[in-house]
Amino acid sequence: MINKVTLVGNLGKDPEHTGKVCKFSMATTSSKKDGDQWVKVTEWHRVVCFGRTADNVVKYLSKGSQCFVEGRIQTNKWEDKDNNTRYTTEIRRDTLLESMSPVRLT
Repeated sequence: MINKVTLVGNLGKDPEHTGKVCKFSMATTSSKKDGDQWVKVTEWHRVVCFGRTADNVVKYLSKGSQCFVEGRIQTNKWEDKDNNTRYTTEIRRDTLLESMSPVRLT
């Protein structure tokens, strides 16, 4: 079985760094035809990094930075304070590069 995703996009806001974990939102854009017009469609992805990669993300990336991410999709399930079942889907990064730069963040 394969669980692999590759994204090139831009950070939507500055990374959130707590201890050795870093999370950030990343936007990817594609185009689709809507009638006679081509329109841009933006998808938002939640990326999670750990350890040295997390430290480097905070050091080198900020809101608007373009980056390349390879990782796997992971869905987490939990119950909120009202006992509602909640889900979140994240990209657990394997490789992360600052796009258009030789800087390897992993």
